[in-house]
Amino acid sequence: MNRVVVHASRIFRFPAPGASRTVAAAAAVAVFLAVGSVSSVSAQMAPSPLFLFGGAGTGAGQFFEPVGVTVVGGVLYVADSGNDRIQVFNLDGNYQSQWGGSGTGAGAFSFPQDVAVDAVGNIYVADSFNDRIQKFDAAHANVKAWGSTGSANGQFNLPSRLAVDAEGNLYVTDTLNHRIQKFDADGNFLAAWGSQGTGDENFDQPCGLVIDSNGNIYVSEIVNNRVQKFDSSMSYLRKWGATGTGNGQFRTPGDLAVDGDNNVFVTDADNNRVQMFDQDGVYLTKWGVFGTGTSVGQMNYPTGVAVAGNGRIFVADTNNDRAQAFQGSVVPVLPVTWGRVKTLFLPQTPTGP
Repeated sequence: MNRVVVHASRIFRFPAPGASRTVAAAAAVAVFLAVGSVSSVSAQMAPSPLFLFGGAGTGAGQFFEPVGVTVVGGVLYVADSGNDRIQVFNLDGNYQSQWGGSGTGAGAFSFPQDVAVDAVGNIYVADSFNDRIQKFDAAHANVKAWGSTGSANGQFNLPSRLAVDAEGNLYVTDTLNHRIQKFDADGNFLAAWGSQGTGDENFDQPCGLVIDSNGNIYVSEIVNNRVQKFDSSMSYLRKWGATGTGNGQFRTPGDLAVDGDNNVFVTDADNNRVQMFDQDGVYLTKWGVFGTGTSVGQMNYPTGVAVAGNGRIFVADTNNDRAQAFQGSVVPVLPVTWGRVKTLFLPQTPTGP
């Protein structure tokens, strides 16, 4: 699979019918940010670096453009998107198992971007380039799939991120349809919100999606470079963010996660960092520096983020074909709503190797 550069202007080019879909990679902009930098307002300490795992390849424990990370209990799921599979690790980064493979049949994937797990152990995968959601049991056996390419209710145009609420309903960012869709556990359509735009409750390429312990829903938007917060009925509450490199600004905000205090973590992909906010959008801290070396904290287009109950934070370091682990505060996290992997890769026309 060829890597494709997304220019800073984010003028996206989509493939012609029948053209191969590939992954949008970040422009190699050396935005240097101090690992462990601290907000002058909050004095919130950034998480401490722990370890790296993965590396480019197709073998067990290796990755090609991993996008999504999701933590449930002591299990870490990684959407190994470029390899069309889901890999499973423990919280020390040790490989456990995998499933998937390239294709359109049951249990096969085409660039899966996210995993969500409900309270009874059902596993949902955003099978992004197949424009569908697949459901698996705890043993990774395929249960069902739903969705097709289109804009009608229950159809998708690049489903990217998933979140499960306390009732077991599944929310999906339908990115290129600029909306959020809601389904029950059997895939029955329940509701949809959003249309393309820049106003409150509008979206422009919604991507990240997470639900906090109070049922509030957070959505990140790639083009609008912001995060919007809604209540459990999807009524608008607030927003934060703007285009830029400063604290609280974004360049391609992708994934979202929350910890047990409902602090919100955002992968700021084109700025090669992760930012942390409180539940009202007040900036707390950031960490990350552009790099391709072996030091924890060097990142090249980080996309997914997940928070474990022991305070460990996992980041999908996508263009370095690896994942990274950091240690944050130990705050209990609700198992159904933590660790959503929300990040966006748009289909692009290949421009070279």
